[in-house]
Amino acid sequence: MKGYRIPQLVHFYASHDMIQAHTKLPELASARVGLLCAFMSRSHQAKLGRLPEIVTSLVQLALDTHDTVELASEHGDDRNMRSRQLKVLAGDYFSSRFYHLLAQAGQIDAIYLLSRAVCEVNRMKMTMVDKMKQFKMTAESYMLERTKLKQCVFQAWDTGMRAQDAELWGKALHDLSHLEVVEQEIKKTESHSSFDGSYAYWRILQEGTSEEQALLKDRAWDESIWKELITKYQVQSALESMLEQASKQVGDVLNQCKRQLQLDIEVIENEVPSLST
Repeated sequence: MKGYRIPQLVHFYASHDMIQAHTKLPELASARVGLLCAFMSRSHQAKLGRLPEIVTSLVQLALDTHDTVELASEHGDDRNMRSRQLKVLAGDYFSSRFYHLLAQAGQIDAIYLLSRAVCEVNRMKMTMVDKMKQFKMTAESYMLERTKLKQCVFQAWDTGMRAQDAELWGKALHDLSHLEVVEQEIKKTESHSSFDGSYAYWRILQEGTSEEQALLKDRAWDESIWKELITKYQVQSALESMLEQASKQVGDVLNQCKRQLQLDIEVIENEVPSLST
């Protein structure tokens, strides 16, 4: 994509001295944004330029920033409390920027579509939390729900896609979102602190003995038990197999987009390290 500058533009609109100085933000959803950029260049809303990609990035960044608040709240000291408060404010700030940019451009319909997507994301998160509290979540449903969450904001632009592009857009977005979830779950297996509520947690809860299930439900494990369970139930091996399959699916669908729609997919490929391995 010649002249692709979405990350720089998003950083420009999201930058704030206090945020940069005192908290670490989640990474941008660069691969999904690159996919949106490729399809929007062919859509009925191409006249909007890069505005859809910028505002969608800001909305996703706001949601991802708010998701980190729960992690910060696990530690009760003053420094983490300030970080938690700043993350809430940062997420709200990014949301306000998306509203402002669309309002300036007179894109009231887009405000409605993205706002509705945010409501749906929050609804899905609440449903997930409820299932988790009741231990009704499975490893498979966890991965599916996490994938849906990554798709939701980007699906706000479905109505603007050309009819002949809709099927490939939906498949590419799903496969890319699933791949990102798998990559994130692999990273979670590297740290004891990321175990609770992860794919590894639900897999072991699903397959473990009654004693192990009770231990997980009571949150009574330590790091040595965590390592033992991860090894016993071959969590990393399962995720690596998922990664291989997900990477192949993404590679196949991106090549299909390139052949059938002549989309420039270089930026997307560059943002997905597993495609080059």
